[in-house]
Amino acid sequence: MAVASPTVPTSVKNDAIISLGLTESPSSEAKASLKTASSQAGELGTAATLALGNMAHQLGKEGGDAADIVTDLLARLEAATTPEEKVTILDALGNAGDARAMPAIKAHLADPDASVRAAATSALRFQKSAEADQLLIGPPRARSSRSVERRSSRWG
Repeated sequence: MAVASPTVPTSVKNDAIISLGLTESPSSEAKASLKTASSQAGELGTAATLALGNMAHQLGKEGGDAADIVTDLLARLEAATTPEEKVTILDALGNAGDARAMPAIKAHLADPDASVRAAATSALRFQKSAEADQLLIGPPRARSSRSVERRSSRWG
């Protein structure tokens, strides 16, 4: 696949990753390609991680099983050591909109890093639960900062 080829320009790889993440009925090959690409460092890995979240969302809409994607993202979030990694994975989990991610998202609302708190707040946007709604509209408490408030207000 083009995403794994060393001879394909980065811009083409990025376009392929975005397209795979937006596919309405993703194949197992598309899922495998994104999983492989998401393990890469840098911009392509980040794009593939975000696309996996989109793919999980699409699979959920189509009645497909996104459990392996969500499980992988949750394991990566638990293992993440930098705020940047946590933000990317929380953004992907937000894209997925899968209820299985809610406990992890909720836990990161109190992260010491404001960018992680902001990403966790943003990740609530596709959660379909009264708890997520309450967390979004309730008092900002410990996660209060300008970046958190800006990100959460985008989806109001």
